[in-house]
Amino acid sequence: MNIYDEIINSVSPLEIAQRYLNLKKSGKNYQSICPFHPDTKPSLSFDPERGLFYCFGCGKSGNLIHLISEIEGISKYEALKELARDAGIKLKEERIGEDREILKLYEVIDFALKEYEKVLFEREGEKARNYLEERGFKLNTIRRFRLGYAPPEGDYILKKAREKGVNPSLLLEVGLITGSGGVLKDFFKDRIIFPIFNTSSKCIAFGGRAFEGEPKYLNSPDSKIFKKSKNLYGIDIAKNKAKKENTLILVEGYTDVMRMAESGFENTVAPLGTAFSVEQALIMKRFADIIIILFDGDDAGKRGMKRTLPFLLKTNLRVRVAELPPNEDPDSYLKKRSKEEMEKILSSSKNFLDALLPENIPSDPYAQSILLNEIIDVISNIPSEIERELFIKKVSEKFLISPEYIRSKVKFIGEEKGDVKDTLSSEFSLFGIIASFNKFNKEEIEKRGIDERVFKSELLKRILVRIREGNSFDEVLFDLNDSERKRVM
Repeated sequence: MNIYDEIINSVSPLEIAQRYLNLKKSGKNYQSICPFHPDTKPSLSFDPERGLFYCFGCGKSGNLIHLISEIEGISKYEALKELARDAGIKLKEERIGEDREILKLYEVIDFALKEYEKVLFEREGEKARNYLEERGFKLNTIRRFRLGYAPPEGDYILKKAREKGVNPSLLLEVGLITGSGGVLKDFFKDRIIFPIFNTSSKCIAFGGRAFEGEPKYLNSPDSKIFKKSKNLYGIDIAKNKAKKENTLILVEGYTDVMRMAESGFENTVAPLGTAFSVEQALIMKRFADIIIILFDGDDAGKRGMKRTLPFLLKTNLRVRVAELPPNEDPDSYLKKRSKEEMEKILSSSKNFLDALLPENIPSDPYAQSILLNEIIDVISNIPSEIERELFIKKVSEKFLISPEYIRSKVKFIGEEKGDVKDTLSSEFSLFGIIASFNKFNKEEIEKRGIDERVFKSELLKRILVRIREGNSFDEVLFDLNDSERKRVM
């Protein structure tokens, strides 16, 4: 019996999956909204006996290891360790292939995290400590977010790595150093360091704030363990309260997140200095259904809110917009005002349409046309037909235009293309029948006299050969790539 089978026999696959998916029984399996794409109907199917999942919408598939790895943004080995911990099984420290490489990247990021954090509280970090003190951040907030400091000399992290025997190539791979013309130097110099953690509370990258000059903020480049468009600052701290309150607050900056958390609004996150993405909206949807956008109270903040709205709406999130006074951001506002005053702002947040509509519709037809087209574009991202209809009615009443006309212009961008058709060949259908045996293993295959030569597909032949060699079906699935797994599932 392989380690995965041992784990599956020691835990409830359904119980594990329910930590990540809102599963509802459907026949012998369970169904859920897919967390990997903007899904409006339950398109992900989960087999509670074998711990396997398949999404009929985006094609993602695999076992519990793949599910946890994809959702948490961690390596398959790390996901396996989590499952083994749940099952009370000790793993041999066998790290092979890509997983070993990924673990080394996590280790080098953790090394840098500790070095930056340490120097902040040493003599060299006095300038950064004074800056944070002037900004009014409490020591426990600084420690909670694990802030650090990158000294100005330009080779601090490189020197520390050499002292501790860390391979510079790993520093290059995660963007801690840069190299040109054979010269290696630190990526972050004379900057306050904001560590970026994933949903599993693993540090995966850094943001650096300059004291003066441009760029004010600098983020680690994308790497094998970090994608700016697939992560959110503060999510590791925000997720628990977000689940409890079913609400996440979205702000613009790192210090906004810190100030909000310090004031009791821990369910606050921010994008990573890049345009907001569907992937970030999907992360938010895992922890809450209601999103309150709390961007800066200036024109740039309003423009940012308008750009962000479509991504949140198309993932079926309920979006509200809270408005700060002109030229205030959450950080500056809370430095002058009380928690209760911020609570008032949040509780008086408007639905996204009321936030987009001005108090008075402009009388000029051209200005009306621009505004109406902008609102129609936003409404077109709403997956729910009922909600679209209600917002169409509201727009119709506001602009004194027939709802039929507006409805004709609103086309849901993510419209379903109809039911998934069965396009599999007959030999894949035959394979499906074989795979449905109670025990899809070597003994069962031999007992029924099934030979790999019955298949033309090299993929199916390879799977049958592996099973005849004594590997379990789940073990074989684990070794397939996403595209092969999709075809098999």
